[in-house]
Amino acid sequence: AARGNKRVVSMVEFEKAKDKIMMGAERRSMVMTEAQKESTAYHEAGHAIIGRLVPEHDPVHKVTIIPRGRALGVTFFLPEGDAISASRQKLESQISTLYGG
Repeated sequence: AARGNKRVVSMVEFEKAKDKIMMGAERRSMVMTEAQKESTAYHEAGHAIIGRLVPEHDPVHKVTIIPRGRALGVTFFLPEGDAISASRQKLESQISTLYGG
């Protein structure tokens, strides 16, 4: 909020801070061509679609083609609760989602 000369912190700032911690810092200085953006969008959509279709998978929280950390885009799944272990089905679903990109 202070960087944007705002006097009040809103949910937008909290959401940006959470995204930075969980998905990495945005690399807005990285210039992507339209073809790279389209390819990244298809790639991330593949992760999201498979994650939605396979059983026992965490729901999609956010999909972005803004480069973060070392990635050109991110599909972020947010668990609905804490888990100490995972079933074989859940692990296979997560692997399928990784292949879906």
